[in-house]
Amino acid sequence: MSGFVNLNRGVRFGYFSQHHVDQLSLDLTPVGYLQQKFPGQTVEEYRRQLGRFGVSGDLALQSIQSLSGGQKSRVAFTVMCYPSPNFLILDEPSNHLDVETIEALSHAIRSFNVSHQVSHET
Repeated sequence: MSGFVNLNRGVRFGYFSQHHVDQLSLDLTPVGYLQQKFPGQTVEEYRRQLGRFGVSGDLALQSIQSLSGGQKSRVAFTVMCYPSPNFLILDEPSNHLDVETIEALSHAIRSFNVSHQVSHET
């Protein structure tokens, strides 16, 4: 099988690895991690973004190491979505998630709005 893919130069990929915990700085808080990855925003903005994924209140200020597997996944989803990707690559995204969060993830994926069309031929 051969083929090619044409992408718009403006395509922003979001990648979620099944080993996402290895990519997090466990000694930082979720807010601190976002500050490090995406500098220049207010603490309130980082907290708002984390809150979209259920990391709110005291959770946003605890060390990532102290969070549950599902909460770490939520931080990783926040990081993936922070730059507003329009193409997602998800590698076993439901690992460490409870049923309610899996349903929320499923809903979010179904309602994901792609703003740039991707064309491909094989």
